Amino acid sequence: MPLVFQNNSGEDAYLACLWADSSCGPTDQWRKMGWYKITSGSSFQFTAADLSQTVGVMAWFADWWAGGPSWHGTGNNWYWVTNNAFNQCYDDNTNCDVQYDFLPLNFNGNYGLTVTLDAPSSDTPYTVTPINRPQPPPHSDHSDIWGSDCGDCDCDCGDCDCDCDC
Repeated sequence: MPLVFQNNSGEDAYLACLWADSSCGPTDQWRKMGWYKITSGSSFQFTAADLSQTVGVMAWFADWWAGGPSWHGTGNNWYWVTNNAFNQCYDDNTNCDVQYDFLPLNFNGNYGLTVTLDAPSSDTPYTVTPINRPQPPPHSDHSDIWGSDCGDCDCDCGDCDCDCDC
């Protein structure tokens, strides 16, 4: 679950994102999409992709309701969207009637990230925590299921090198 938004804000949140998409044209290869409802206390997996294998950045904006308290940028990433559901290339402003100031999110080479949303008015309205790459399970001989691996010997205490219960 490499890019997850966790909503701990106490209210439902609505998320919009700007994500790299090479199918969106020769110049601005970005897709804008939203609104993803994240109920209070739940999480939303935006993508399962290994973030270290992507462009490395995205932008996002979230609010409690259209025009309400929000998680927003500092004035540098204004994008045209609509307050209705949308999924379109960055250059396509069809039905886009409002601009929101999105927050940049740099993946910093991480496998995954969790963005935790706290109340927009709090001192720290959101935090970003890396998700570590999953490790393969330790080797198991499955002796708990199949018994010990003694080959063809019958384990008559000393007939093989197995750990037999004699």
